[in-house]
Amino acid sequence: MNDMKDIDRTLATYVRRHYKNQAHVVLKFLHSVQHVITSLSQNTDVDPTLDTLAESVHKLTQKVERQLHEEHMQQQHQQQQQQQQQQQQSIVTPTKPTALRPMNAFAPFLRAPLVPFPPYGPRMLPLPFRPLLHYPPPPHHFSARRLPPHHPQWHPRLHGNAAAAAAAARPYPFFALQPLPARNQPRLRAALNWADLAEELSAQHIHLNAYALCGDFERARTNLRQRYIGKVYNPEGIHGGGFYKYCDLIAKQWKRSENLESKLWMRLSWDIDLNGADYRDQSINMGDL
Repeated sequence: MNDMKDIDRTLATYVRRHYKNQAHVVLKFLHSVQHVITSLSQNTDVDPTLDTLAESVHKLTQKVERQLHEEHMQQQHQQQQQQQQQQQQSIVTPTKPTALRPMNAFAPFLRAPLVPFPPYGPRMLPLPFRPLLHYPPPPHHFSARRLPPHHPQWHPRLHGNAAAAAAAARPYPFFALQPLPARNQPRLRAALNWADLAEELSAQHIHLNAYALCGDFERARTNLRQRYIGKVYNPEGIHGGGFYKYCDLIAKQWKRSENLESKLWMRLSWDIDLNGADYRDQSINMGDL
Protein backbone atom coordinates (compact mmCIF):
# COMPACT_ATOMS: atom_id res chain seq x y z
CA MET A 1 0.00 0.00 0.00
CA ASN A 2 2.84 2.39 0.82
CA ASP A 3 4.47 1.63 -2.54
CA MET A 4 1.29 2.57 -4.38
CA LYS A 5 1.06 5.81 -2.42
CA ASP A 6 4.64 6.61 -3.41
CA ILE A 7 3.81 5.93 -7.05
CA ASP A 8 0.75 8.16 -6.83
CA ARG A 9 2.83 10.90 -5.21
CA THR A 10 5.52 10.68 -7.91
CA LEU A 11 2.85 10.89 -10.61
CA ALA A 12 1.39 14.00 -9.00
CA THR A 13 4.83 15.67 -8.72
CA TYR A 14 5.62 14.81 -12.34
CA VAL A 15 2.35 16.36 -13.49
CA ARG A 16 2.89 19.42 -11.29
CA ARG A 17 6.40 20.04 -12.73
CA HIS A 18 5.68 19.50 -16.41
CA TYR A 19 2.10 20.71 -16.53
CA LYS A 20 2.73 24.33 -17.57
CA ASN A 21 4.96 23.82 -20.59
CA GLN A 22 4.51 20.16 -21.61
CA ALA A 23 0.88 19.26 -20.97
CA HIS A 24 0.65 17.13 -24.12
CA VAL A 25 3.64 15.06 -23.01
CA VAL A 26 2.06 14.53 -19.58
CA LEU A 27 -1.20 13.45 -21.21
CA LYS A 28 0.61 10.87 -23.35
CA PHE A 29 2.42 9.63 -20.25
CA LEU A 30 -0.83 9.23 -18.32
CA HIS A 31 -2.43 7.33 -21.21
CA SER A 32 0.54 4.96 -21.27
CA VAL A 33 0.21 4.44 -17.50
CA GLN A 34 -3.49 3.62 -17.94
CA HIS A 35 -2.61 1.09 -20.63
CA VAL A 36 -0.06 -0.57 -18.33
CA ILE A 37 -2.58 -0.73 -15.46
CA THR A 38 -5.24 -2.33 -17.68
CA SER A 39 -2.76 -4.94 -18.93
CA LEU A 40 -1.69 -5.77 -15.36
CA SER A 41 -5.28 -6.12 -14.19
CA GLN A 42 -6.03 -8.53 -17.06
CA ASN A 43 -2.97 -10.71 -16.57
CA THR A 44 -3.03 -10.95 -12.74
CA ASP A 45 -5.67 -11.12 -10.04
CA VAL A 46 -7.59 -7.97 -9.25
CA ASP A 47 -5.79 -5.89 -6.60
CA PRO A 48 -7.53 -2.98 -4.81
CA THR A 49 -4.32 -0.94 -4.98
CA LEU A 50 -4.42 -1.11 -8.77
CA ASP A 51 -8.00 0.15 -8.72
CA THR A 52 -7.05 3.14 -6.56
CA LEU A 53 -4.07 3.90 -8.80
CA ALA A 54 -6.27 3.67 -11.89
CA GLU A 55 -8.80 6.08 -10.35
CA SER A 56 -6.07 8.61 -9.49
CA VAL A 57 -4.59 8.40 -12.98
CA HIS A 58 -8.06 8.78 -14.51
CA LYS A 59 -8.70 11.91 -12.43
CA LEU A 60 -5.35 13.39 -13.45
CA THR A 61 -6.02 12.72 -17.13
CA GLN A 62 -9.45 14.34 -16.91
CA LYS A 63 -7.94 17.38 -15.24
CA VAL A 64 -5.20 17.73 -17.86
CA GLU A 65 -7.68 17.28 -20.73
CA ARG A 66 -10.00 19.88 -19.24
CA GLN A 67 -7.15 22.36 -18.83
CA LEU A 68 -5.94 21.76 -22.39
CA HIS A 69 -9.47 22.33 -23.71
CA GLU A 70 -9.74 25.61 -21.80
CA GLU A 71 -6.36 26.79 -23.10
CA HIS A 72 -7.38 25.89 -26.64
CA MET A 73 -10.61 27.86 -26.32
CA GLN A 74 -8.73 30.86 -24.93
CA GLN A 75 -6.30 30.80 -27.86
CA GLN A 76 -9.16 30.70 -30.35
CA HIS A 77 -10.87 33.61 -28.59
CA GLN A 78 -7.65 35.66 -28.69
CA GLN A 79 -7.16 34.93 -32.39
CA GLN A 80 -10.72 36.02 -33.16
CA GLN A 81 -10.19 39.27 -31.24
CA GLN A 82 -6.96 39.97 -33.14
CA GLN A 83 -8.67 39.36 -36.48
CA GLN A 84 -11.50 41.71 -35.56
CA GLN A 85 -9.03 44.42 -34.54
CA GLN A 86 -7.15 44.08 -37.83
CA GLN A 87 -10.39 44.35 -39.80
CA GLN A 88 -11.42 47.46 -37.89
CA GLN A 89 -8.04 49.08 -38.51
CA SER A 90 -8.23 48.33 -42.25
CA ILE A 91 -11.63 50.08 -42.54
CA VAL A 92 -11.15 53.86 -42.74
CA THR A 93 -14.29 55.91 -42.13
CA PRO A 94 -14.32 59.11 -44.25
CA THR A 95 -14.70 62.30 -42.30
CA LYS A 96 -17.38 64.79 -43.23
CA PRO A 97 -16.06 68.14 -44.47
CA THR A 98 -17.02 71.11 -42.36
CA ALA A 99 -16.77 74.84 -42.89
CA LEU A 100 -14.11 75.18 -40.22
CA ARG A 101 -11.61 73.00 -42.15
CA PRO A 102 -9.19 74.51 -44.72
CA MET A 103 -9.52 73.95 -48.43
CA ASN A 104 -6.71 71.39 -48.42
CA ALA A 105 -9.03 68.96 -46.65
CA PHE A 106 -11.22 68.79 -49.79
CA ALA A 107 -8.33 67.65 -52.03
CA PRO A 108 -9.02 63.87 -51.77
CA PHE A 109 -12.67 64.47 -52.76
CA LEU A 110 -11.76 66.61 -55.80
CA ARG A 111 -9.12 64.20 -57.18
CA ALA A 112 -9.60 62.96 -60.78
CA PRO A 113 -10.14 59.22 -61.39
CA LEU A 114 -7.07 57.09 -62.06
CA VAL A 115 -8.33 55.69 -65.42
CA PRO A 116 -10.09 58.53 -67.32
CA PHE A 117 -12.29 57.88 -70.27
CA PRO A 118 -10.71 58.50 -73.72
CA PRO A 119 -11.67 61.88 -75.23
CA TYR A 120 -12.16 60.32 -78.67
CA GLY A 121 -12.61 56.89 -80.23
CA PRO A 122 -10.14 54.90 -82.37
CA ARG A 123 -11.58 56.34 -85.64
CA MET A 124 -10.97 59.91 -84.46
CA LEU A 125 -7.16 59.47 -84.11
CA PRO A 126 -5.22 62.19 -85.96
CA LEU A 127 -2.56 59.80 -87.40
CA PRO A 128 -2.69 56.12 -88.29
CA PHE A 129 -0.96 53.74 -85.89
CA ARG A 130 2.50 52.58 -86.99
CA PRO A 131 4.89 50.29 -85.10
CA LEU A 132 8.20 51.71 -83.97
CA LEU A 133 10.29 48.80 -85.32
CA HIS A 134 10.01 47.83 -89.00
CA TYR A 135 11.18 44.29 -89.69
CA PRO A 136 12.03 43.14 -93.27
CA PRO A 137 9.60 40.73 -94.92
CA PRO A 138 10.45 37.01 -94.75
CA PRO A 139 12.46 35.69 -97.73
CA HIS A 140 10.48 33.88 -100.41
CA HIS A 141 13.49 32.08 -101.93
CA PHE A 142 16.44 30.20 -100.48
CA SER A 143 19.01 32.30 -102.36
CA ALA A 144 17.58 35.54 -100.97
CA ARG A 145 19.04 34.83 -97.52
CA ARG A 146 22.59 35.85 -96.71
CA LEU A 147 24.15 33.12 -94.59
CA PRO A 148 27.62 33.15 -93.03
CA PRO A 149 30.16 30.54 -94.22
CA HIS A 150 29.99 28.60 -90.93
CA HIS A 151 26.20 28.07 -91.32
CA PRO A 152 25.22 24.41 -92.03
CA GLN A 153 23.03 25.47 -95.03
CA TRP A 154 25.73 27.61 -96.60
CA HIS A 155 26.61 26.69 -100.23
CA PRO A 156 29.46 28.21 -102.29
CA ARG A 157 27.42 28.56 -105.50
CA LEU A 158 24.52 30.33 -103.81
CA HIS A 159 26.13 32.26 -100.95
CA GLY A 160 29.81 32.65 -101.73
CA ASN A 161 32.82 32.08 -103.93
CA ALA A 162 33.83 28.56 -105.00
CA ALA A 163 37.55 29.29 -104.59
CA ALA A 164 37.03 30.60 -101.07
CA ALA A 165 34.94 27.54 -100.23
CA ALA A 166 37.66 25.22 -101.54
CA ALA A 167 40.30 27.08 -99.52
CA ALA A 168 38.15 26.84 -96.41
CA ALA A 169 37.61 23.11 -96.96
CA ARG A 170 41.35 22.36 -96.91
CA PRO A 171 42.65 20.88 -93.65
CA TYR A 172 44.63 23.26 -91.50
CA PRO A 173 48.33 22.27 -91.36
CA PHE A 174 49.38 20.97 -87.95
CA PHE A 175 52.96 21.48 -86.85
CA ALA A 176 54.11 19.01 -84.18
CA LEU A 177 56.46 20.43 -81.57
CA GLN A 178 59.72 18.55 -81.31
CA PRO A 179 60.92 17.94 -77.73
CA LEU A 180 64.10 19.69 -76.71
CA PRO A 181 67.20 17.52 -76.21
CA ALA A 182 67.94 16.69 -72.59
CA ARG A 183 70.83 18.52 -70.98
CA ASN A 184 73.42 16.24 -69.49
CA GLN A 185 75.04 18.86 -67.29
CA PRO A 186 72.96 21.13 -65.01
CA ARG A 187 73.54 24.88 -65.12
CA LEU A 188 73.23 27.57 -62.50
CA ARG A 189 70.13 29.50 -63.58
CA ALA A 190 67.63 31.52 -61.61
CA ALA A 191 64.68 29.85 -63.37
CA LEU A 192 65.66 26.32 -62.29
CA ASN A 193 63.73 24.55 -59.56
CA TRP A 194 66.28 23.72 -56.89
CA ALA A 195 64.12 21.02 -55.27
CA ASP A 196 63.89 19.03 -58.53
CA LEU A 197 67.54 19.66 -59.30
CA ALA A 198 68.60 18.32 -55.91
CA GLU A 199 66.89 15.01 -56.68
CA GLU A 200 68.72 14.77 -60.00
CA LEU A 201 72.09 15.55 -58.45
CA SER A 202 72.25 12.42 -56.34
CA ALA A 203 75.28 10.62 -54.99
CA GLN A 204 75.84 9.00 -58.41
CA HIS A 205 76.56 12.37 -60.06
CA ILE A 206 78.54 14.05 -57.29
CA HIS A 207 81.51 12.35 -55.67
CA LEU A 208 83.70 14.71 -53.70
CA ASN A 209 87.38 13.88 -53.67
CA ALA A 210 88.18 14.81 -50.08
CA TYR A 211 91.45 12.95 -49.60
CA ALA A 212 93.25 16.30 -49.33
CA LEU A 213 91.44 17.13 -46.07
CA CYS A 214 90.65 14.19 -43.81
CA GLY A 215 90.44 11.17 -46.08
CA ASP A 216 86.68 10.82 -45.46
CA PHE A 217 83.82 12.69 -47.10
CA GLU A 218 81.63 12.80 -43.97
CA ARG A 219 84.42 14.24 -41.87
CA ALA A 220 85.19 16.75 -44.60
CA ARG A 221 81.56 17.83 -44.66
CA THR A 222 81.42 18.32 -40.88
CA ASN A 223 84.70 20.22 -41.01
CA LEU A 224 83.32 22.45 -43.76
CA ARG A 225 80.18 23.10 -41.73
CA GLN A 226 82.26 24.13 -38.71
CA ARG A 227 84.38 26.43 -40.85
CA TYR A 228 81.23 27.99 -42.32
CA ILE A 229 79.79 28.59 -38.85
CA GLY A 230 83.02 30.29 -37.89
CA LYS A 231 83.03 32.43 -41.04
CA VAL A 232 79.47 33.67 -40.47
CA TYR A 233 80.72 36.23 -37.97
CA ASN A 234 83.38 37.37 -40.45
CA PRO A 235 81.64 38.28 -43.73
CA GLU A 236 84.86 39.67 -45.17
CA GLY A 237 86.36 36.19 -45.08
CA ILE A 238 83.38 34.78 -46.98
CA HIS A 239 83.18 37.49 -49.65
CA GLY A 240 86.95 37.81 -49.84
CA GLY A 241 87.33 34.33 -51.30
CA GLY A 242 88.36 32.22 -48.33
CA PHE A 243 85.20 30.16 -48.20
CA TYR A 244 85.11 29.73 -51.96
CA LYS A 245 88.74 28.61 -51.97
CA TYR A 246 87.80 26.11 -49.29
CA CYS A 247 85.14 24.76 -51.67
CA ASP A 248 87.83 24.53 -54.34
CA LEU A 249 89.97 22.57 -51.88
CA ILE A 250 87.22 19.98 -51.50
CA ALA A 251 86.99 19.67 -55.30
CA LYS A 252 90.76 19.39 -55.73
CA GLN A 253 92.03 17.81 -58.97
CA TRP A 254 88.58 18.14 -60.57
CA LYS A 255 87.54 19.56 -63.91
CA ARG A 256 85.71 22.87 -64.21
CA SER A 257 82.27 21.24 -64.67
CA GLU A 258 82.79 18.96 -61.69
CA ASN A 259 83.89 21.94 -59.62
CA LEU A 260 80.69 23.69 -60.67
CA GLU A 261 78.66 20.67 -59.58
CA SER A 262 80.39 20.62 -56.21
CA LYS A 263 79.56 24.28 -55.63
CA LEU A 264 75.99 23.61 -56.72
CA TRP A 265 75.85 20.79 -54.17
CA MET A 266 77.12 23.20 -51.51
CA ARG A 267 74.36 25.64 -52.43
CA LEU A 268 71.68 22.95 -52.21
CA SER A 269 73.00 21.56 -48.92
CA TRP A 270 73.52 24.74 -46.87
CA ASP A 271 71.57 27.29 -48.97
CA ILE A 272 74.69 29.35 -49.72
CA ASP A 273 74.77 31.88 -52.55
CA LEU A 274 77.83 30.95 -54.66
CA ASN A 275 76.98 33.05 -57.73
CA GLY A 276 79.79 35.46 -56.92
CA ALA A 277 82.49 32.79 -56.87
CA ASP A 278 85.23 32.94 -59.46
CA TYR A 279 85.37 29.44 -60.93
CA ARG A 280 88.54 30.21 -62.91
CA ASP A 281 90.52 30.79 -59.72
CA GLN A 282 91.93 27.36 -58.79
CA SER A 283 94.60 28.68 -56.45
CA ILE A 284 94.36 27.52 -52.85
CA ASN A 285 95.82 29.63 -50.06
CA MET A 286 95.69 27.90 -46.70
CA GLY A 287 96.38 31.19 -44.95
CA ASP A 288 93.02 32.60 -46.05
CA LEU A 289 91.21 29.66 -44.49
